[in-house]
Amino acid sequence: MSWKVPTRFGYYTGSAPSPEEIWPDIKDPKKVVEKARQIIEEMKKGPWPSFVKEAEKSQYPLLAWAIGVALGRSPWDTGASPVPGVYSGLLGRVFHATVEKVIREGAPEEYKKYEEWGILFAGKVYEVHARILSPPAGFMSTTLMRVICEITDKLGWGILQLRGGTGAMPVVMSDQSKVERLVMAVRLLTPTDVGGSGDVLRTWTCCPGPASCPFACYDTLMWWEEVGKRFPDWATYPQFPYKIKFKFSGCPIDCIKALVGADYIVIGTWLGAPQIDQEEFRKMVKTGEVDPKEIVESCPTGALTWDEQSLELKCDPRKCVKCMNCIIRANPAILPGKNKGVMILIGGTIKSRMGPKMAAVLIPFIRITPENERKVLNWFLDLVEKKIVAKWADTAFVRERVGDLSIRMTWEKFVKEVVEHPAPDLVIRKEPPPEPYYKDAIPFAMIPRDQKWKYVEALKKALGVS
Repeated sequence: MSWKVPTRFGYYTGSAPSPEEIWPDIKDPKKVVEKARQIIEEMKKGPWPSFVKEAEKSQYPLLAWAIGVALGRSPWDTGASPVPGVYSGLLGRVFHATVEKVIREGAPEEYKKYEEWGILFAGKVYEVHARILSPPAGFMSTTLMRVICEITDKLGWGILQLRGGTGAMPVVMSDQSKVERLVMAVRLLTPTDVGGSGDVLRTWTCCPGPASCPFACYDTLMWWEEVGKRFPDWATYPQFPYKIKFKFSGCPIDCIKALVGADYIVIGTWLGAPQIDQEEFRKMVKTGEVDPKEIVESCPTGALTWDEQSLELKCDPRKCVKCMNCIIRANPAILPGKNKGVMILIGGTIKSRMGPKMAAVLIPFIRITPENERKVLNWFLDLVEKKIVAKWADTAFVRERVGDLSIRMTWEKFVKEVVEHPAPDLVIRKEPPPEPYYKDAIPFAMIPRDQKWKYVEALKKALGVS
């Protein structure tokens, strides 16, 4: 059995497998259970810590997970977990019918154990992820951590996911009667809330930035905090065609994977060459900490040269693409340049209507100083709230994120009609920039060449560059 799915482009996707074809017909449930238990025992072996051993200490239905591994399918199907007063933040999962059948027939004693644990609801095993909105960059006091762990032990399965792609802290649980109590406990005992699931603003994330990183080009923590203050209703009440994500990376290393995992992205960068402390670099060369020839050869654009006579490392700012390769290898002798700022990008997604895509550069550079950073931040949030999200919420299809909308509209039309380009006093400069960064800062592989060059011309005109 199969069906054809019509697309909005006027053609069919062809033959797509039906649910009956995706899941194999299990003729011998006991054999599947036996294989699953073998997988569990195998995963306990080895000198490294075993997550299976740790999961056995909790109430997680480990056998269901192993059955999913044995069959090559996820054991969980989509479910729901309604709680009064909570409009987002709870993800419901329920045993897939095939997994339920295998356990009931192949390991009936397992279901009796689930009943004793109290993780059955309406005769089925449910898994609920209660997403707790986490602090910026994962900074957390030991007191807060102890309270959340106690809530997890008493009201959940004893499993807390501290780091994931969402940036939230999901508490994994099952007992439906305890879900509302868990939400109230989080709200009363901690300075945070439950949210970030569904068609809402998912948990916005940032890197540690100036708190612990010498490469940070702007205050990521302040930008994170302002998003929370500006859009609390976005995180807790579904009102959009699909989800929204913000991510703030302090430098081009992008250690939080913002480029492919968020709709609205701010990445720290700089103009010109990186700062090179020649004396410090010579010391590192002398002690053997760095090999200057290796650093030069590893530069992807050939921006670096090593002068054997003067023992100086030189960088051509017009060739430097801020890949951070030399900085990672030779800090603190090499650090980001003095003329720091931010790059604004939009549309990076892993899951969306048009599939995975990297973010597109909207504004290559806005200079950041201690005096103007808050002004730039407020302008950015106004741009997102009043122009981009307003248009997206009006015109996007279901499950279409802003990156999909920019492709459907074409990038040129999206920039002109939706963004209307940035505030002049923030971006436009009277003198030409010291390097032609606008030529290399548009990684739009999916956009036609003519659209790409129209954007370049529009950017030249906005910057007053001939």
